Amino acid sequence: MKTITLNITVTGGTSILGIIYKIFKKGSTEPLFEKTEKGSFSEEFELEEKIEYDLYIIGSNPLSADRNTRVKIDGDIVLSEDSDLNPANRKGNGYLLTYHFKVK
Repeated sequence: MKTITLNITVTGGTSILGIIYKIFKKGSTEPLFEKTEKGSFSEEFELEEKIEYDLYIIGSNPLSADRNTRVKIDGDIVLSEDSDLNPANRKGNGYLLTYHFKVK
């Protein structure tokens, strides 16, 4: 097992609708982890080595003019080419980020 950390930093207030994230083993329809947060947080996950995972993050930013959400995944992983940037900054009203990765 390896530790993967999801860091989300919200500036300009708190999320209006919340930030939902779900982690799936590749090909599964049942999430291993699922949670909703309102503001900044850091969460650690113990994931199996040499397994592929999908991470989906859906959220909304605060209403303020300086709103921003920064998403970063740390750990011993290899992101696929079709994943969003890591780290990613989202300044709009809402966002959907997808990450497909394999744990080394």
